[in-house]
Amino acid sequence: MATETTKLHTENNYIRKFTGVDRFHNAGYFGERVTAATGENWSIKNYNPDDLVLIPFGDGYGWGNFSGGHGSKTAATFFQVAPRSRLVQLSKISRARTGKDCYCGLEDDCLPYIEEYGITSVF
Repeated sequence: MATETTKLHTENNYIRKFTGVDRFHNAGYFGERVTAATGENWSIKNYNPDDLVLIPFGDGYGWGNFSGGHGSKTAATFFQVAPRSRLVQLSKISRARTGKDCYCGLEDDCLPYIEEYGITSVF
């Protein structure tokens, strides 16, 4: 379920211009053909712009509020660059938070999703 549509904030214009992202936006390209992944985790009930966040390991409910919502803030920053791209959460909550072995090994756990979704970048 989508929570909102990404609005490009004017205070970020300088950064988009400095990095060259503004040229892509001026040409009408906003990441439509991009699928990226993040190791961050947050609840998509709280943040899922235009229903573009995919969660193969399940919703990270509550996790996004840890450390001031770091995961969702990182995703929001990503969507300031590529607001129409898909973003896949490739993380599981670690033993430090749950007491269980839930580490997402990139090769063992995540590689099938990287291939399935055609992920071209991970942050």
